[in-house]
Amino acid sequence: MEALINKGYVIVATDYQGLGGPGDHQYAQTVSNGRDVINALRAARDFKPAQAGEKAIVYGWSQGGGATIGAAGQKAYATSKDGVAPIDILGFVAMAPQDIGIQMPGGITTEAEAAKLIEALNNQFSNNVFNFTHLVMMYWGLAAAEPELKLGDLLTPQATGQIDALMQRKCIHELSASFSYSYGNSYKQMLKATPSNALAWVKAVQKQSPGLKPMAPVVIYWGNQDDVVPPVMHQLYVEAACKQGAVISRNELPGNNTHFSTPAASEPFYLQWMDDRFNGKPLINGCPNS
Repeated sequence: MEALINKGYVIVATDYQGLGGPGDHQYAQTVSNGRDVINALRAARDFKPAQAGEKAIVYGWSQGGGATIGAAGQKAYATSKDGVAPIDILGFVAMAPQDIGIQMPGGITTEAEAAKLIEALNNQFSNNVFNFTHLVMMYWGLAAAEPELKLGDLLTPQATGQIDALMQRKCIHELSASFSYSYGNSYKQMLKATPSNALAWVKAVQKQSPGLKPMAPVVIYWGNQDDVVPPVMHQLYVEAACKQGAVISRNELPGNNTHFSTPAASEPFYLQWMDDRFNGKPLINGCPNS
């Protein structure tokens, strides 16, 4: 944040629903996370000592990247909220954003088809305990967002109770350590052999994909060594957004960058991009045929 503060920006960071307030954390749920971002902008604008203006840029990394593209697709929510004046959002900077729903194909109508998709998703994020922890957090957050879903649909009874207790009081790295302590390399044993209520879970995951034309330009930065957020997620997001007439670009960072080196490697690029948006400079659209 130091570089942004030195440029004179006012910065607001969100406590997502269930972190700073009541309820369960809807981790990686881009719809509710995106609305939390928009609400944070309103709060900063209305907090007079901050001296914030009406114009804003959203930026975020990883879950924050997902929240960024989640906010980008909610123009109706951003421009009308109980008579509150809208924020003029000039652009969205998303670093390694997750969009799990974009991977889910349409036309799934049976429990058997849905169960295969859930099993594929489990395999995608089970290569190590850290990524597996993200998967379980996503399931827990989705169950918090969708009352008809139960963790017990996907996890064993023992794991369900343990995970629910841990999620209430531990962050991601401590969760991974707890899983390693309890299960070692057999952490995948927490998953049921065959998921239940799979079709409802697939539909819920699909619903969390932003899926709407961004209200302002979007730029995405990513590293070619990212094994936490599969780059195919934001590739598919960009393809879908372009079909809807978005102004968007997706930039692979120079060198070999991991998920965790992406924010620092992106900074020299997004700082200029932000300045250009506030200064009203023209932008080249990265969509094909634009």
